Amino acid sequence: MTDDNTAGQDHGEEFKAITSQADLDRIIGDRLARERGKFADYDELKAKAAKLDEHEQASKSEVQKAIERAEAAEKRAAELEAKDQRAQWAAEIVEDSAVPASALRGSTRAELEEHFAVLKDLIKPQSQTRTSTPPGKPASGAGEKGRAAAALRELRKG
Repeated sequence: MTDDNTAGQDHGEEFKAITSQADLDRIIGDRLARERGKFADYDELKAKAAKLDEHEQASKSEVQKAIERAEAAEKRAAELEAKDQRAQWAAEIVEDSAVPASALRGSTRAELEEHFAVLKDLIKPQSQTRTSTPPGKPASGAGEKGRAAAALRELRKG
Protein backbone atom coordinates (compact mmCIF):
# COMPACT_ATOMS: atom_id res chain seq x y z
CA MET A 1 0.00 0.00 0.00
CA THR A 2 1.17 3.53 -0.77
CA ASP A 3 1.79 6.14 1.80
CA ASP A 4 -0.61 9.12 1.72
CA ASN A 5 2.32 11.47 1.59
CA THR A 6 3.66 10.05 -1.71
CA ALA A 7 0.40 9.22 -3.45
CA GLY A 8 0.25 12.40 -5.53
CA GLN A 9 3.98 12.88 -6.21
CA ASP A 10 5.73 12.25 -9.55
CA HIS A 11 9.06 10.47 -10.02
CA GLY A 12 9.23 9.12 -6.50
CA GLU A 13 10.22 12.47 -4.96
CA GLU A 14 9.76 12.86 -1.27
CA PHE A 15 6.75 14.87 -0.11
CA LYS A 16 7.41 18.47 0.81
CA ALA A 17 4.84 20.32 2.82
CA ILE A 18 3.46 23.48 1.27
CA THR A 19 4.36 26.28 3.57
CA SER A 20 3.44 29.40 1.62
CA GLN A 21 0.95 30.72 -0.89
CA ALA A 22 3.77 31.19 -3.40
CA ASP A 23 4.62 27.46 -3.20
CA LEU A 24 0.96 26.55 -3.71
CA ASP A 25 0.67 28.91 -6.69
CA ARG A 26 3.86 27.44 -8.22
CA ILE A 27 2.66 23.85 -7.78
CA ILE A 28 -0.78 24.62 -9.24
CA GLY A 29 0.85 26.55 -12.11
CA ASP A 30 3.10 23.57 -12.91
CA ARG A 31 0.12 21.21 -12.87
CA LEU A 32 -1.92 23.51 -15.13
CA ALA A 33 1.03 23.81 -17.54
CA ARG A 34 1.27 19.99 -17.79
CA GLU A 35 -2.49 19.70 -18.50
CA ARG A 36 -2.40 22.53 -21.03
CA GLY A 37 0.50 20.79 -22.72
CA LYS A 38 -1.72 17.79 -23.36
CA PHE A 39 -4.11 20.01 -25.33
CA ALA A 40 -1.61 22.40 -26.91
CA ASP A 41 -2.56 21.35 -30.44
CA TYR A 42 -6.32 21.57 -29.75
CA ASP A 43 -6.82 24.76 -31.79
CA GLU A 44 -4.90 23.25 -34.71
CA LEU A 45 -6.96 20.03 -34.54
CA LYS A 46 -10.15 22.06 -34.27
CA ALA A 47 -9.23 24.02 -37.42
CA LYS A 48 -8.42 20.80 -39.29
CA ALA A 49 -11.74 19.28 -38.23
CA ALA A 50 -13.61 22.38 -39.44
CA LYS A 51 -11.74 22.22 -42.75
CA LEU A 52 -12.63 18.52 -43.11
CA ASP A 53 -16.30 19.25 -42.38
CA GLU A 54 -16.26 22.03 -44.96
CA HIS A 55 -14.70 19.71 -47.55
CA GLU A 56 -17.27 16.98 -46.81
CA GLN A 57 -20.09 19.49 -47.26
CA ALA A 58 -18.64 20.60 -50.61
CA SER A 59 -18.26 16.99 -51.71
CA LYS A 60 -21.78 16.22 -50.55
CA SER A 61 -23.16 19.11 -52.56
CA GLU A 62 -21.23 17.92 -55.65
CA VAL A 63 -22.66 14.44 -55.17
CA GLN A 64 -26.11 15.91 -54.63
CA LYS A 65 -25.77 17.94 -57.84
CA ALA A 66 -24.78 14.81 -59.75
CA ILE A 67 -27.75 12.93 -58.32
CA GLU A 68 -30.12 15.74 -59.30
CA ARG A 69 -28.71 15.78 -62.85
CA ALA A 70 -29.14 12.01 -63.12
CA GLU A 71 -32.72 12.20 -61.82
CA ALA A 72 -33.56 14.96 -64.31
CA ALA A 73 -32.10 12.92 -67.18
CA GLU A 74 -34.05 9.83 -66.13
CA LYS A 75 -37.25 11.86 -65.90
CA ARG A 76 -36.69 13.37 -69.36
CA ALA A 77 -35.97 9.91 -70.84
CA ALA A 78 -39.16 8.51 -69.31
CA GLU A 79 -41.19 11.43 -70.69
CA LEU A 80 -39.76 10.92 -74.18
CA GLU A 81 -40.41 7.18 -74.05
CA ALA A 82 -44.01 7.81 -72.97
CA LYS A 83 -44.49 10.39 -75.73
CA ASP A 84 -43.10 7.98 -78.32
CA GLN A 85 -45.36 5.19 -77.04
CA ARG A 86 -48.44 7.44 -77.23
CA ALA A 87 -47.54 8.47 -80.80
CA GLN A 88 -47.12 4.83 -81.76
CA TRP A 89 -50.52 3.91 -80.25
CA ALA A 90 -52.19 6.89 -81.93
CA ALA A 91 -50.79 5.87 -85.32
CA GLU A 92 -52.06 2.32 -84.82
CA ILE A 93 -55.51 3.52 -83.75
CA VAL A 94 -56.20 6.00 -86.55
CA GLU A 95 -54.62 4.00 -89.42
CA ASP A 96 -56.88 4.81 -92.43
CA SER A 97 -59.34 7.22 -90.85
CA ALA A 98 -59.85 10.93 -91.41
CA VAL A 99 -58.77 11.64 -87.81
CA PRO A 100 -55.13 12.74 -87.62
CA ALA A 101 -53.02 10.97 -84.97
CA SER A 102 -51.82 14.33 -83.63
CA ALA A 103 -55.41 15.23 -82.69
CA LEU A 104 -55.69 12.40 -80.17
CA ARG A 105 -55.30 13.18 -76.48
CA GLY A 106 -54.65 10.79 -73.62
CA SER A 107 -51.87 9.11 -71.73
CA THR A 108 -52.95 5.48 -72.10
CA ARG A 109 -53.99 3.44 -75.09
CA ALA A 110 -57.54 3.19 -73.70
CA GLU A 111 -57.78 6.98 -73.37
CA LEU A 112 -56.50 7.43 -76.92
CA GLU A 113 -59.04 4.92 -78.25
CA GLU A 114 -61.89 6.67 -76.40
CA HIS A 115 -60.84 10.04 -77.78
CA PHE A 116 -60.54 8.56 -81.28
CA ALA A 117 -64.08 7.19 -81.05
CA VAL A 118 -65.40 10.63 -80.10
CA LEU A 119 -63.47 12.41 -82.87
CA LYS A 120 -64.38 9.78 -85.45
CA ASP A 121 -68.08 10.25 -84.70
CA LEU A 122 -67.71 14.02 -84.99
CA ILE A 123 -65.68 14.04 -88.20
CA LYS A 124 -67.55 11.28 -90.05
CA PRO A 125 -71.00 12.93 -90.18
CA GLN A 126 -69.55 16.24 -91.36
CA SER A 127 -67.57 14.66 -94.19
CA GLN A 128 -70.61 12.63 -95.30
CA THR A 129 -72.87 15.68 -95.18
CA ARG A 130 -70.47 17.77 -97.23
CA THR A 131 -70.01 15.19 -99.97
CA SER A 132 -73.64 14.10 -100.24
CA THR A 133 -75.24 17.55 -100.44
CA PRO A 134 -74.55 19.80 -103.40
CA PRO A 135 -73.84 23.44 -102.58
CA GLY A 136 -76.90 25.66 -102.45
CA LYS A 137 -79.34 22.79 -101.78
CA PRO A 138 -80.68 21.91 -98.35
CA ALA A 139 -79.49 18.67 -96.79
CA SER A 140 -82.03 15.87 -96.78
CA GLY A 141 -83.80 15.70 -93.45
CA ALA A 142 -82.61 19.20 -92.56
CA GLY A 143 -86.15 20.19 -91.73
CA GLU A 144 -87.56 23.65 -91.35
CA LYS A 145 -84.18 25.32 -90.69
CA GLY A 146 -82.61 23.82 -93.78
CA ARG A 147 -85.45 24.99 -95.99
CA ALA A 148 -85.35 28.44 -94.42
CA ALA A 149 -81.63 28.70 -95.02
CA ALA A 150 -82.03 27.63 -98.65
CA ALA A 151 -84.81 30.17 -99.15
CA LEU A 152 -82.65 32.92 -97.66
CA ARG A 153 -79.79 32.04 -100.00
CA GLU A 154 -82.13 32.17 -102.98
CA LEU A 155 -83.41 35.60 -101.91
CA ARG A 156 -79.90 36.98 -101.60
CA LYS A 157 -78.94 35.73 -105.03
CA GLY A 158 -81.74 37.67 -106.27
